Amino acid sequence: MYTSDQEQQLLCIEMEIITQFFHAAATTRKSVNRILQDDNDKASDIHAMSLIAKKYFLDLFQKKNSMASPIISVIRRTVSNDDNLLLTTSFTKEEL
Repeated sequence: MYTSDQEQQLLCIEMEIITQFFHAAATTRKSVNRILQDDNDKASDIHAMSLIAKKYFLDLFQKKNSMASPIISVIRRTVSNDDNLLLTTSFTKEEL
């Protein structure tokens, strides 16, 4: 016959095993790669997946209102307009 301490210890071990199982199940379910369209339909072809990815990154890197603009306006430019023009010109055939 078990004492109450032994029963308590066995119950804790059993609960830990159950918790590990459900945590592993939830983690596995969460880590499944899914690409969803706006209406939560799964994209099944490459073209649809590429459109979803393009929209995602456009939304991610779209200029939004932020608190950074007052900070950025104070920072001194380190590249002059002349240097910027040289850096952004197309490569010539000799440079390639």
